[in-house]
Amino acid sequence: MIEQLLAGEVKLLQRGERIAAVGPQYHDPRYPEPAPFFRFVGLKSIRINCKKGENELHQVDFLITSGMLIRLSALDTIGMMDASLFIDYVDVEWCLRAKSMEYNCFGVCAAKMSHTLGDRVFSWRNGKRIIPVHSPLRNYYLIRNALLLYKRSYISLTWTLSDAYRLVLKYGLFSLLIPPRFSNFRMMTLGLWHGIRGISGKFPECFQSHRTEP
Repeated sequence: MIEQLLAGEVKLLQRGERIAAVGPQYHDPRYPEPAPFFRFVGLKSIRINCKKGENELHQVDFLITSGMLIRLSALDTIGMMDASLFIDYVDVEWCLRAKSMEYNCFGVCAAKMSHTLGDRVFSWRNGKRIIPVHSPLRNYYLIRNALLLYKRSYISLTWTLSDAYRLVLKYGLFSLLIPPRFSNFRMMTLGLWHGIRGISGKFPECFQSHRTEP
């Protein structure tokens, strides 16, 4: 995987790309197909699937932290990942911050990684959709950190609206269909409140006066 990431990075540098990071295509063994990469065009989230047998390099809006290869020179300019978000949206925030500085993240199709997301999966629409299921605490971070990102100046309005739409769907799905429903609802509602108030950090500390900078 690392060899393929480095080889892909060399090709991108030869093309003159300003690289923030490169990342592999990952496959969760509980899913029938590898996970796609994503780009946002307007209010739409475009799924980018790698074609079998082809060494493709795709500019993407974000990469998951697992397997991400980051250039040290990019870290010097973009900065470190935001530990105050602990733990969701950390990779998304960093990639979007990089994009606002005209650095791009790229998915390397030839680089493969086996990786599982969530504690279990939930099958929906007769198996057409399989959703990773996290603990109620992770759902708290998901809701809270999304709201914290929406307030940041380098997060575009179109990305915010697109992500907020998916977040509303998750809120309803985990509150009504995926157990433990009440715990999910309670923690996501708390995350919503803390996100509005600007509270960040690890969960036990979020009841203290630690807030994000404007």
